[in-house]
Amino acid sequence: MATLYRQRPQGNPYRPPQTAPRTDPPRTAAPPARRQTESAPPSNSAAPGAGRPPTRHSVEQLEVFQLAHQLVLRIYDLTRGFPREEQLGLSAELRRTAASIPANLAEGAARHGRAAYREFVDEARSATAEIRYHMMLSRDLGYVPPAAHAEIDGDYDRVARMLTKLGQALKEP
Repeated sequence: MATLYRQRPQGNPYRPPQTAPRTDPPRTAAPPARRQTESAPPSNSAAPGAGRPPTRHSVEQLEVFQLAHQLVLRIYDLTRGFPREEQLGLSAELRRTAASIPANLAEGAARHGRAAYREFVDEARSATAEIRYHMMLSRDLGYVPPAAHAEIDGDYDRVARMLTKLGQALKEP
């Protein structure tokens, strides 16, 4: 008797078929060594006359970046105690805004040119105003103790002033 049904193919039809692993010939020689040049190490600050903007690695050495990162960790810790109904509301907004400050600094440092970096510094500075309002709202709703609000608000004020100075330093040639 003939089969009336087609046999189903084996495997996942949405995944490409497996191919044999590549077998590249082994390397016989090491790649040529890079020649060391004697030059000054890149600057880790964004002060006036410091040259080019900091790189992603050096931006992590900036005091403003480190303070902003510590504040992100504090915001995450603080929002763990928020009511469950605020998980997708105020808590998420505070976390997103807090994390955007050091993230904008890192992204701006990775851009080419001082003007592009300055735009990201301005974005980070405006995020400090946003988070300060969200913290005031959290305090007024009773989610954050007044003492914790005052301390964090003061730290974000300091971050905003540091970002203003960094932006001014990036305007200078």
